[in-house]
Amino acid sequence: MEAFAGRTGLTSNRIPKRYLWTDAFAVCNFIGLARMAGSSRYQTLALRLVEQVHATLGKHRADSAQYGWLSGMDDSVGQAHPTCAGLRIGKPLPERRPDEAWDERLECGRAR
Repeated sequence: MEAFAGRTGLTSNRIPKRYLWTDAFAVCNFIGLARMAGSSRYQTLALRLVEQVHATLGKHRADSAQYGWLSGMDDSVGQAHPTCAGLRIGKPLPERRPDEAWDERLECGRAR
């Protein structure tokens, strides 16, 4: 879990790399480790990860024509309610453009 935290930008200077399903599993792991080890470090990591997921996946992709929170709320309200419009999954590729041809090899990596 320490390696995951560093590799995905949670505890390192790397650009945060968030993927909703992996991160949900990681939050559960950190909470379990906090209970087993009696360490506040893992609880802190779980909370930091949730905050980072909200800040990353609650907003439009950096390469999107849209920006800000998915809900369209201004920044302060969006921060208070980051999941109001749901969360992105965090796939590595943007959605296929309407004029872009279907490519089965790429479709699994596309956001929806």
